[in-house]
Order: sequence, then structure tokens, then C-alpha cells
Amino acid sequence: MQGYMGKILRVDTCRRAAVEEKLSESMKERFVGGRGFAIKILWEEVRGVDPLSPENKLVFALGPLTGQAIPSSSKMVIATKSPLHGGYVDANIGGRAPVHMKQAGYDVVVLEDRSEKPIIIYIEDGTIQFLDATGIWGLDTYKAQDVLEERFGKKNGMLLIGPAGEKGVSFACIMSQKGRAAGRGGVGAVMGAKNVKAVIFKGTQKSKVFDPEALTALGREGYAEIK
Repeated sequence: MQGYMGKILRVDTCRRAAVEEKLSESMKERFVGGRGFAIKILWEEVRGVDPLSPENKLVFALGPLTGQAIPSSSKMVIATKSPLHGGYVDANIGGRAPVHMKQAGYDVVVLEDRSEKPIIIYIEDGTIQFLDATGIWGLDTYKAQDVLEERFGKKNGMLLIGPAGEKGVSFACIMSQKGRAAGRGGVGAVMGAKNVKAVIFKGTQKSKVFDPEALTALGREGYAEIK
């Protein structure tokens, strides 16, 4: 199956380490992407844990159409065990972050454990950096984005939390681009519980598709209908 980068990135926020796993063909065929990937991982790995504990996991997951030249393809699922109701939850977000996550080389990124201090996770073309976030901890997402754009530029995909996520508010969102929100079920509180202020993706890689010309034609038709 085409349209994938073929890799899952597991990020241990406590040890500040990351490990890549191969995205299996059976996982693609059975779960396709996005919500399917997230449900599989969380069902197998986080049942019976406290949503705001280090044992919970935060999953960023893409599908095979993410970042392709078709309408509304810049989408990502962010999923976890919800601090609001205790069950599975996922929230969708669009913009630059999903495209840059795929171009950085990953179909799924899983945040695990809990960092001792506030951090920024910077992922670029298969390299991962863990950077100090104490200077922006406490800022709202607009101000934090301004600071991070001065440091990393605007040509990237940025996901952030504000004071609500930092303080564990059970319905806190994860924000991007000053207004885009992954707004269901408290995903921001889980990111805050891991002491992660922001995740930044930047990449230049491209996924392979089975028939590029046909996909381009479908994209043109779709954009024409929208106009």
C-alpha cells in the first residue's frame, strides 16, 4: 500500500529518547491510518491507566492521503485516554502540522512517559531534539508561537498548549497556527501532564503514491468543485 512514510516514532519524554518502528503492511491494511492507528495503539497499551499519569500516551496519527494534492488532505488525529471522561478520545486538527509531520518521515508519533521539566520536541527529517521550554511555560499559545517562530521560523508545523493544558484542565485543547484546535476530550491536558509545551515538525520528504497522475487529476477535480 502506498501513501505512507512507513514509520512510527515513539518518543520517551522522560529519558529524552526516541525509537523508530516500522509501520507494518498488516497495520496499514487493517487500520488504514489516523483514527484506526490511534485506536489500535491505545487499546493495546493504555487500558486501566490514569489519563494524566505518565503511563498514558498521546498519539499523533496520519492517513495515506495526508499531505497529498487533494482537498482537505492536511489533517491529523490526536488521540489519547481522555481526562474528561476516562475513555478513548481523538481530536482532529489541520494546517501545516500534519503535512510537516509526514514530510519529517512519520505516519505516527507516540508521546510516552513524563518529562521532569517542560520541553519542546523538535522533529525534522528523522532527527529529534529535546529542548528546554521553561522560558515559555505559562505563556498562552499565541505568545508562545511568536517566541517559537522567532527561533525556528514560520515554515514548520507547530502544536502547542497554553496554561489550561499545563494545569491539567480536563477539556484543554492542543492549538496550532493561532486558532486551529484539537478540541475534544482534554488532549491538551495530557500533553501538559507530559510537560510538553510544544511539538514542532519540519520536513522535506515525500511519500510515494501508486498513480501520481490519477491522484493529481482527482485533486484538480476536487478543487474545481470547491471553487
